[in-house]
Amino acid sequence: MKTKLDVKVKLLNGAAKAPAKAHSCDAGWDIFSSEPCVVGPGETKVIKTGIALEIPHGWYGQIKSRSGLGAKGLIVTAGVVDSGYRGEVGVVVVNGNRGPEGSFSFKAGDKIAQMVFLPVPEVEINLTESLAASARGHGGFGSTGR
Repeated sequence: MKTKLDVKVKLLNGAAKAPAKAHSCDAGWDIFSSEPCVVGPGETKVIKTGIALEIPHGWYGQIKSRSGLGAKGLIVTAGVVDSGYRGEVGVVVVNGNRGPEGSFSFKAGDKIAQMVFLPVPEVEINLTESLAASARGHGGFGSTGR
């Protein structure tokens, strides 16, 4: 069953573009840079999108990397846009490249990330003195091998 979500988008400047999908079956909506930006080797920058969102209560936007940027050594850190947030959406980009040739330039209008809209589950946190045993136990950080 499909749920149609009404997300309102406010363009904050003349270079801003609304999120868009390349194909109707895509899960993620492309998010665009609203101004030129250079991310030097090893640098982390917040790239402006020029958009603010009104996401319905009970939902949130999750900022995800685009595979094409990852292949070029750029990492988009995961981000959460809560339904109550009305400020400009920013995308944190880390340039994992090293050396003087490793700078990466974005132009206004470049696709910089994608956003997936997801429901917010109702969660209750319960403090306890003990946890049920599991097959995995305390194993983590590579404990299952390669």
